[in-house]
Amino acid sequence: MIRNLLCVLMAILALQSTAQQVSSDLSEDIMLYAEINMENIRQKANLETIKENIIWNKLAKFAFGRDSIDVDITGLDISKNHRFFLTNSDNVFSTNVSLVIKDVVAFESFIQSCNITGRHNEIENTGSYSSFSIDQNTFVAWNNAIAYVMKGSYRPSAVTDFTNMPYDDEESYEEEEIYDEGEVEDVQADVEEAIIDSAAYIFDYEAEITYLESIIVENEEYIKSLELDIKQSVENIGTYRNDIEYLKKYHEYPPQAPIAETEEVTEETTEEDDMPLTFQEEAQNEYVEEITTEVYFDEETFQILKTYSDLKFEQLFSAASPTVFFSNFQTKKDPLADVYIQADYNEFFTNLKKLSGGNPALNNPGLAYLNMFSDLMKTNYAANIYFREKSIESKMYTLVANQELKNDLIKMYDPKFDKSLAKYNRSSDLAMYSFSLDSKAYLDFFLNIDKYGVDEEGSSVKGIMGFVFETMRVAFDEKALSDLMTGKGMFILHELESREVSYIDYQYNADDTMTEVEKTRSTVNPGFTFVVKTRNDGYWARYFDMMGRSMMGNLEINRVKDFYMLNLGENSPVESLFFGVHKGEVVLSTNQQDIDILFGYEKGGSSAQLKKYLKKHPNSGEMKVSELAHAVYNELKFNDSGDNQLKNYLLNNLGNVKYRNDVVNNEFVSQLDYEIKEGWPNSLQYLFDMLETLITMEKKNE
Repeated sequence: MIRNLLCVLMAILALQSTAQQVSSDLSEDIMLYAEINMENIRQKANLETIKENIIWNKLAKFAFGRDSIDVDITGLDISKNHRFFLTNSDNVFSTNVSLVIKDVVAFESFIQSCNITGRHNEIENTGSYSSFSIDQNTFVAWNNAIAYVMKGSYRPSAVTDFTNMPYDDEESYEEEEIYDEGEVEDVQADVEEAIIDSAAYIFDYEAEITYLESIIVENEEYIKSLELDIKQSVENIGTYRNDIEYLKKYHEYPPQAPIAETEEVTEETTEEDDMPLTFQEEAQNEYVEEITTEVYFDEETFQILKTYSDLKFEQLFSAASPTVFFSNFQTKKDPLADVYIQADYNEFFTNLKKLSGGNPALNNPGLAYLNMFSDLMKTNYAANIYFREKSIESKMYTLVANQELKNDLIKMYDPKFDKSLAKYNRSSDLAMYSFSLDSKAYLDFFLNIDKYGVDEEGSSVKGIMGFVFETMRVAFDEKALSDLMTGKGMFILHELESREVSYIDYQYNADDTMTEVEKTRSTVNPGFTFVVKTRNDGYWARYFDMMGRSMMGNLEINRVKDFYMLNLGENSPVESLFFGVHKGEVVLSTNQQDIDILFGYEKGGSSAQLKKYLKKHPNSGEMKVSELAHAVYNELKFNDSGDNQLKNYLLNNLGNVKYRNDVVNNEFVSQLDYEIKEGWPNSLQYLFDMLETLITMEKKNE
């Protein structure tokens, strides 16, 4: 009796502690917020298409535990905007979604049908909302207009501060007085009372017999399962031994027997259907039935998560409206965007520390070093996504809280594009990225990055890293380094060429004698050019000359005209590298043509449209994803017809990507454009069809 009371008391204290831990403001716990603008989405895909789309069914299964859902019976209005958000409050992580209700009676009926555990299946009504638990981790709350689904997971706290634990050394243990005389007398009295109580206790032998019989039944069932496992293990051992003998003789696995085509199953019963099941078959069937029908339910975890959800639901329904509640997460929201996303990077970092128990210095030294740069973490990211007719456009904002940090980062961007870099571009290039930075400002920022950290009292990490950065500031000549590379440059991937290369393989004959066999294989060889601007041609010329005069292992470096060629061998992924410096440009390329362009032996050039684009967006790039995929996938060997089908579908439907990063009105603005293939009315329908087809193919392959 006393033991039961203690257990109940401990459970109450645990729940009370959990309630205190998760009682923080929900809006402060949100790490990621997303909103889908259904007003715009409906103009690009009709509701019937959305209802039937496999993506909706995936979301429905996640939220409600149902494989497929008929939207019309849910009481939900999917034509209205939806919100999604992730939270982490101490020990509880949750994924949340808000949905609009059009028929509350139908919704309540639907929600009750989703409970698969048979436990806690009654609707609880409060003053402003009703709530219901779908399973151990999923909770729903609603009023007449809106519903919130919260799917949580509980993570017990980790002990992190070992320095304050009792008896952390032998000396303190010896000095500690465990009991005084009064306490000893109290313990003796408790023991005597327990002895008297035990004498009055009546032994129930019938209950003991029932208990022992249940133990016997459990052991018998366990033996049955072991017999089945032993039989399977014996069969496996026999198969492995046969494979070993075959491998020794033929150096490969035995050929697989062809799988006979399955005949159409009829409803007629056969003699085999009437045959009684064997002992092992009965045990297997009982096991399968048990694991498919019984749903695991942890009552303690349920109570903790329910306490958390009740507190958060109360905060959500106490707000004037969802728009007001989530106003801090709509900083850059464009009402014309189809999807809006905002992430709190600082909250991600904070929760990373929580995952280690809250004390990064004790659990993960890497986090202690990251804590130095806390101002860098106080950054939000926002993105507006638009499903255009011919592209998916993502406009992203980096929102830096610290104004001094923001100004230093802006100084790193150089808006002036050097048009001479464009001469290395060709219309057939597969990918390109141009960058235009101020290397002097970049070095200043990097060498003084420690000023953006928190100087925690007694932090040895701060002292160590501060000394490291101070040493670098003394050792580095920022002016000389910025002259070596000004911060302007370009990387160009011209091609991915397929080439046959030879290699040595080893084979064994019947006498286990090893012989060398020369074989060939197909590889993908990149053709690229990397060029950077410099204000110190002399340094690079002397550096390349030194390399040309010295031996680099077995590598051969030859001077050709005014540049150098490094021969890596025909079996290398890159057979030759050319490098040189001329008129403020340092070039490294796999193609001699680009070196000839550098020295003026050959005229380069690019389209006027590309030059105009790079002048406006000097930090930008593009990638022909479809052509890159063709070049790579052609080298992959697919033996399965399903994999080949998936490969061909991707090759025929992948689009191209363009990216740019700018500073606009003292804000960091990036844009990613994914250009779709022709054949779709808009990019949203393209995305729906692509994802649904890929999911269907993957499911079929499984």
